[in-house]
Amino acid sequence: MSYGKPRLRQARYMLLNEENVEDLGFERFEDALRFGEGLFSYWRDFSEFILLKKEFLGREEKPTKFFAVKCSKRGNDVYERRVKARLGWLDREIEDKKFFEIRDFQVDKVVHTSLLWVTLTWDSKHEKLINAWESVGKEYNRFISALRRKYGKISVLRVWEAYESGYPHIHAVMLFHDAKFKVFPHYSQNERKLTFRIDEKDAIADFWHSHVDIQAISSLRNVFTYLKKHQEKIILGLSGAIQEGEGELTSGFDLENIKGLRTLFLCWIFRKRSFSVSGDFREVLSDLISHLHNSNMVVQMDLFGEVIKVKGKGRKERVVPLGRMAVKAIKAYLQERHKHLSRVGRMREPALFVSRFATRLTRRGIQRVVRKYLERVCNLRQMSPHVLRHTFATHMLDRGADLRAVQELLGHASLSSTQIYTHVTTERLKRVYDQSHPRA
Repeated sequence: MSYGKPRLRQARYMLLNEENVEDLGFERFEDALRFGEGLFSYWRDFSEFILLKKEFLGREEKPTKFFAVKCSKRGNDVYERRVKARLGWLDREIEDKKFFEIRDFQVDKVVHTSLLWVTLTWDSKHEKLINAWESVGKEYNRFISALRRKYGKISVLRVWEAYESGYPHIHAVMLFHDAKFKVFPHYSQNERKLTFRIDEKDAIADFWHSHVDIQAISSLRNVFTYLKKHQEKIILGLSGAIQEGEGELTSGFDLENIKGLRTLFLCWIFRKRSFSVSGDFREVLSDLISHLHNSNMVVQMDLFGEVIKVKGKGRKERVVPLGRMAVKAIKAYLQERHKHLSRVGRMREPALFVSRFATRLTRRGIQRVVRKYLERVCNLRQMSPHVLRHTFATHMLDRGADLRAVQELLGHASLSSTQIYTHVTTERLKRVYDQSHPRA
């Protein structure tokens, strides 16, 4: 206390010093958690204000005005408004899009993802509670740095959570830009629910000292579900009942949420920031949402599953593979696209490929771009996107691809249309034979 007012400095002196904790009647800090939560609640609910003075300068005399502004304290109503403003983008209405679902798991098909929900727990045998909270930031930074060295760029939204014992848990949504992980479905008999896991869990868990839980996020809605759950339950301290909608949300907080209150108290006493968002996480997620709404391309399938759904003539849909180089190029392009749309002020443009005016790139615009780069590498008489399509089919057949497979990839309704490319390939083989064989 300071002149009758609750203060963090005094609370730290009382609770984080072993002798002072014993003077309060507790054997150790772990036993004083409930007492500490009471101190925190008293501090949070003790309203304090900043007094601002407004003076008018000029010839005309006007009365001086004073304004009282309520201070933001971790867990009070001002803090709640600030957090919701910072994470307001979580409340946007979005159409759910599946990255993958249970029917995608077949014998001849491999499902991959680059979007993970990671939980890092803390074994109480590893160190004391006070030491755990003092070092949680350094431990997490060491963990994420090791992951980035191994897997490349990662965008993250991270929150702390206190377990019932008081030990910290770390929850993070991680979007890997340069890596993907093999997914498999897992049904838990104890929890009676289906989740999606990854084969590479042990490789990630090796960088952490305690138990690690990893789930592959299967849909866009699940991304927002995870984030909103921890925004309300942990960052704001709302109870599970309120966050699930079982009752009306009133001003203030339901302190029966043990994890929420305990997390707020421990983050307060150890001066920890409840959550952090890597600089590009929101941008990357916004790009992902924007492209998922593109009418011609289902981006969650290309970036996370190596295939892309396209519409051809007559609005017929087909699924075609997308190579590693193409995925890498699109990811690099997305970063430049976001900067361009930000400069122009058209962040809601849904098209993947945009012009310098930040509008959907037209067919003629695509033709000009393709022609520009074809002229740099060849001297064909006809230079158009169709040349790339023609070259693709010829390469596939030259390497022994099945004619039916090429027909499916090109979207031909009739096999006879695809057989045109076999004539081209046959003529090429004849030329090679005539030029190379001694008995030709």
